[in-house]
Amino acid sequence: MTIGLAVPLGGVSETGRVRDLRAYVKLGELARGLGYGSLWFGDHLVAEPGADPAGAAWETWTILSQISTCLPDLLFGTTVLCSAYRNPALLARMTETLHYNATAKTVVGVGAGWKKDEIDALGGDPAFARGFPDWLTIYSSILRSGAVDHSGEQLGAHLAAKLAPRAPRPLVAVSAEGPRNLRLVAKYADLWVTPWLETPDEKYQAMRGTIDQYAVPSPPGTVACIVIPHGPDHKVALSPAEIARRLESWLTIGSVHHVVIYVPLLAANLNLIGEAIRSVDA
Repeated sequence: MTIGLAVPLGGVSETGRVRDLRAYVKLGELARGLGYGSLWFGDHLVAEPGADPAGAAWETWTILSQISTCLPDLLFGTTVLCSAYRNPALLARMTETLHYNATAKTVVGVGAGWKKDEIDALGGDPAFARGFPDWLTIYSSILRSGAVDHSGEQLGAHLAAKLAPRAPRPLVAVSAEGPRNLRLVAKYADLWVTPWLETPDEKYQAMRGTIDQYAVPSPPGTVACIVIPHGPDHKVALSPAEIARRLESWLTIGSVHHVVIYVPLLAANLNLIGEAIRSVDA
């Protein structure tokens, strides 16, 4: 179980410096000292229309593979890599390579993607988005068995050469919200990466119920992605005690393996939430 931070791969720090790998390593060191156990990176490369160019982001896999060799006592994950511009067989082999060679533990979350403007801007393959069932079949088959032989309606892959197997294998972590993709989570995933939520509310319960209904042989665990409310000044609007109660509402759910917190990365926010994390762990 870890409680960690969602870290945008772009923009500037409080000091006005463009964030780069060195800044993320320093952030990881700070977070570790405050009680956080993991850092999680999204997969957005294109700034919002009209945004400052500094809002463009670094490429996720490159940062993930580098930082996971720098801070071995943290876990690093993705929330989540977009299938529309990532080949499933190649990404699966990349995931294996990272898993077996990084000094830190990693959880590579994947999803179908939702930002059409970003997918179009990057020349993403529409078949990867339409064919997410095929994409996930290929990706999960390689992570589970080391090989794949699949010819689907949209995508196919035939990879027989296996890496030398070692335990534990990489986990299949999948983001989903709609009924079709929740059923795919139930079929293929070791971990379900939730959409961004504040509490385990009725929406969460309904999605989790769909997964549990279709899961064979056993339901996947959960990576709970949660938002801590903040005001127009980007400062957290809750007390440490209130944040701790929200965290506990997730941590008491047996299926939750990791909690990922989204909050503006201000030092005051990190300290406030760190205090809540330490009270929960006490």
